[in-house]
Amino acid sequence: MSKSHRRHRRTTLAIVFGERGEPIAVLCDPDGDPPGQRWFTVILDDTPEPDGPPQAPVCIDCLLDTHPTLGKGLDIALEHRGAEWRDGEWVSAPGLWDE
Repeated sequence: MSKSHRRHRRTTLAIVFGERGEPIAVLCDPDGDPPGQRWFTVILDDTPEPDGPPQAPVCIDCLLDTHPTLGKGLDIALEHRGAEWRDGEWVSAPGLWDE
């Protein structure tokens, strides 16, 4: 294990689109594979093209270390399947899956 990656407390992973920007949207697939595994998709504001290739999966704890406010977005996405950063706060955005 590299020094930059600490042992994570959760097994939940996120696919991240973008490199170093701030999170602006979160999607949650509650029916992950294997069963019980939740997958999140996190879109950062420096994503040149959301349909482009993602980075490698990232553990949620590592993302939260970098972006502490993302926790509320993850909670909202878990409940509503999607969350968006709007006007300085996370809000429910279940229709993100439809776009």
